[in-house]
Formats: sequence, structure tokens, C-alpha cells
Amino acid sequence: MTLQDICDLHAKAVLSDAPASWEETLHNLVKLPQSDLDKEIAQAIRMTCYLQLERWQELETFSRCLISRFGFDHREAQVGYCISQIYQKKYEELLGYIDSLISRWPNEPRFIFFRSRARFESGDAEGADDDARRYSALDPHCAWVLYFLELENRMHARRSQP
Repeated sequence: MTLQDICDLHAKAVLSDAPASWEETLHNLVKLPQSDLDKEIAQAIRMTCYLQLERWQELETFSRCLISRFGFDHREAQVGYCISQIYQKKYEELLGYIDSLISRWPNEPRFIFFRSRARFESGDAEGADDDARRYSALDPHCAWVLYFLELENRMHARRSQP
């Protein structure tokens, strides 16, 4: 199987949103040669599979591995790490880490969004509100919020199926 085949499986998984499709994509992806696994598209597909399958610990481990291997500036791995922390309810850990990300990328709305969510979940409504205002100034169309709402709706729908 080639990386292009994996991209095709990924597209089918997106369209079907069936856990079995995500499993098949991930199962075949990890069999690729290391040279393909090092490509950003393969890393992104793997993180998306973990996310769609709600494998938060695996997403965290893989994101940390990418950060360790490719450096702190691997932004998408940092995003994966933040998502894993949110869904594992590791808000305090995330709050202890995310300021370094915001210092590095001060205008990255996703990190502002994650900090807002972690602050809110930790009981800091005022800090969450400040971040929400900053987020909306950076991303007036609220694309990341809409993405998260869609993700959470899909996860809820999957859990509700018999």
C-alpha cells in the first residue's frame, strides 16, 4: 500500500465517518515505510485517526513523539497534544504548558482557544472570557470553534448508535 492509497482510505473515512474506516486507515498507515511516515500528510492522517477514534492517550503519545523528534516548532503536533489534553481532562497540565505555545505563536487562534477551554473547565471564567475575546479577534469566523462543535456532535452521535 502506498501513501496515496492511505490518502484515498482517509478520504473514504472522512466521507463515511465509520469507526471501521478510521481503523482501516490507521492499520494500513502504520505499515508504511518510515520515509513515508515522516511526511506531514502521514502524520496529519495518523493524528486525525486517533482523534476520530477518540484514542486520546495514543494521540498524546504520538504528538509528544513528533515534538521530541522534530522539535518544539512542530505546530500541528502541538495542536494534537493540546487536543489530547482537553479530551483527557488534563486542564491543569495543559495550562502549565500552553503559555509557552502562545509565546511562540502569539497569533495562533487554536492555542488561544485551547487555553480558553482549559481555563473555563478549571473554573477560571474570567480568564476563559478574556481568551474567548482574543480568539474571536484572531478568528472572526470562529472556524476552530465550529470544528470542535462538529467533532463533539459526531462523537456524541457515534456513542448514541446501538
